[in-house]
Amino acid sequence: MDDQFWALAARLERGYYRAHNVTGRVTLHLGDDSGGVQQHQIEGYSGELRDGAQRLQTFGFASLPVPGAKGVATYHSGHRAFGTITADEDPRYRPKGQQPGEFLTYIVDGAQKDGTGGTMRQVLKGALGWLTTLFGKTVNIGDANTQTIVVGGGGVTSLTIKVSGSTQVTVQGGSGTPLAVKRSDGSNATNLFTT
Repeated sequence: MDDQFWALAARLERGYYRAHNVTGRVTLHLGDDSGGVQQHQIEGYSGELRDGAQRLQTFGFASLPVPGAKGVATYHSGHRAFGTITADEDPRYRPKGQQPGEFLTYIVDGAQKDGTGGTMRQVLKGALGWLTTLFGKTVNIGDANTQTIVVGGGGVTSLTIKVSGSTQVTVQGGSGTPLAVKRSDGSNATNLFTT
């Protein structure tokens, strides 16, 4: 009877510790984005380094956190050798001051290999009042094919277009009819320029 009791107690103790190891906070170190699933070296408990932890990403959006980012990992059946990163964030670069309902996408520009020394740069912001802002020193739209950019909603008072390559830029109204636009030399034209 005593042997059965202690065997049961040992199994319960293992189950107890596994249950406590199902989730945990981690620090992301080395990231590998070359395969079908992004993998990272993570550190859970102090000095506990694990290679090959898979990082879940949202469909249609991909990113690669800089080393030193923090995350939450789920360990399947409490086995610390098989972890999946289910959430991550980098408090060093996290944008602050958002209002409820707003969003901001950003990059970390110029970080060192250890993740330090970078600058958080906004890319796209959706603010209250249906205000959307696209940021960038240079904003490239599309590829070498024809691109159609629709500026709508009325009230557009100024639109600056800078185009490189052989291009013709025209302005059309909502019905597709060419609109006369004042050019920088003061003349009106439906064809802004052809390069």
